[in-house]
Amino acid sequence: MTNDSISDMLTRIRNACCAKHDHVFIMNTNTNRSISTILKQRGYIKSLVIPKSFLKPIKLQLRYKGRYKNPLIKNLKRLSSPGLRKYSGYTTLPNFDNNIGIIVLSTSKGILTAQQARLYKVGGELLCWIS
Repeated sequence: MTNDSISDMLTRIRNACCAKHDHVFIMNTNTNRSISTILKQRGYIKSLVIPKSFLKPIKLQLRYKGRYKNPLIKNLKRLSSPGLRKYSGYTTLPNFDNNIGIIVLSTSKGILTAQQARLYKVGGELLCWIS
């Protein structure tokens, strides 16, 4: 059992992309469900299977482009860790497009991207950066 399920999820996805696997299984937590849904909405993964039971893992099918299976997910970085939390207000959030990447943060409205947080005018804990 890991203490940081978000870091474990990002590491599993990163390793599966480097090994060019078709799918990856991650731990089934509410935070991982929300981040996986954001990945699906933004087009970084093909499909997402979330079981009803929290005992079964979430299955992500990864997306690749080209003949040589270049992964769409190039970088995954954990911004805030359990030992060093990083918070940001909505005015000081980094400004990224979907071309460069997305920042996922935990707010009072739930798990949102930086664009959505600016729209709702809420800040929160910076979870990860995905490009």
